[in-house]
Amino acid sequence: MVNIYDNNIFVEEAIRSYTQEDDFCYLFNRIMRYFEPGLISFAYYMGPFMFGVNKFLKENPSFAMQKDMTLYRTIKCSKIDLYLYKINLGHIICFPALSSTSSEEIDFDPTSLSQKTSGNYNNDTIKIKMIFKYKYKIGDISPGIIIEEKKGQNGEKLSEFSEKEVLLLPFTFARITKINEEIPVIELEIINRNSYIEYTLKNDVENRFLFSSLD
Repeated sequence: MVNIYDNNIFVEEAIRSYTQEDDFCYLFNRIMRYFEPGLISFAYYMGPFMFGVNKFLKENPSFAMQKDMTLYRTIKCSKIDLYLYKINLGHIICFPALSSTSSEEIDFDPTSLSQKTSGNYNNDTIKIKMIFKYKYKIGDISPGIIIEEKKGQNGEKLSEFSEKEVLLLPFTFARITKINEEIPVIELEIINRNSYIEYTLKNDVENRFLFSSLD
């Protein structure tokens, strides 16, 4: 990955890794073969979850991000992961999973379990602070759910931790605006959206069915 700026060298080294390293080709192919069925199975959970969270935020606006917010997140990643952020400076990236952030700047160290789950549990890791800027506009759909000290319908707090937590929802898009490698810090701007893609797709499918029926 250190040669990623030179496309030819990167491709050649990638081919060498696949053809010459003992286990890499088997690992690579195993992941690719099982990616689709695994993703389809996971969709049975993610579909209801995303629908439920969006509905919850619509019915409980006090949990929604309806104001300008600055959120903080600390991660540990490999040098390769940092290169991926660097080559996407100025571009929009997607966070496909839940991303835990805080509405106040805190000194936080990712747990060993979180690093192991993410695959970043070797000694070659870098501690990075991420700063998310969100500029709210009237009519925008909340990209996350404010946990902080809020309580659920049963009167119990949604989190037992006092870290002013805000959960960014899966498939949140953000533009990388600045990277300071000395600290290091990655600054991002959350992309606003004002419609649910699920309903847009649903309506489009229904319209297509209606017009095809009239043909």
